[in-house]
Amino acid sequence: MTKHEAFWRQARSDFAVFEVLARQDRSPVPACHPLHYLQMAVEKLGKAAAIKMDPSYAERTHKPLSDLVRLLKRRDAAKALGYSDFKHFLDSLTHGAVPLLTYIQDLHPQETPDGSNVEYPWFGRDAHGAEEWHAPADESFPLLAKIWRGVGQDKRLLPLIRDLLERFDSVF
Repeated sequence: MTKHEAFWRQARSDFAVFEVLARQDRSPVPACHPLHYLQMAVEKLGKAAAIKMDPSYAERTHKPLSDLVRLLKRRDAAKALGYSDFKHFLDSLTHGAVPLLTYIQDLHPQETPDGSNVEYPWFGRDAHGAEEWHAPADESFPLLAKIWRGVGQDKRLLPLIRDLLERFDSVF
């Protein structure tokens, strides 16, 4: 197995766990858990694509999404994903997937601008401005419901990720 294949296989596994956890009732399985697996899947997918296109890629970053988006903005990638209209594909990517992928990337503890993340407790402020600790398990993370239901532009994200995982070799 090559390095990019290992990252791709792990991304597929992480995404499968995301889908299982996202279907669960939020009482026993808080939103942070499926989102953590989604964040990891997207990160590894980006790294797999970047490594395949450039084997010297340094995968230590948690921000491979800019590389993934750059790699997707190609006519052959759009065609491999089943888009015949390249402009429509770019619009869908730019206005739908990219903002959500950026938000998902920022769920990583090292990337989040305000400290909130899906993996570790963080020190922040409550609704009244008082300082306190926050546990990811207690946060609602409305993004999960939004992308799982697929409302508006958000309905394109999960199908895009599935397509990228399934058609990886055709796209990259």
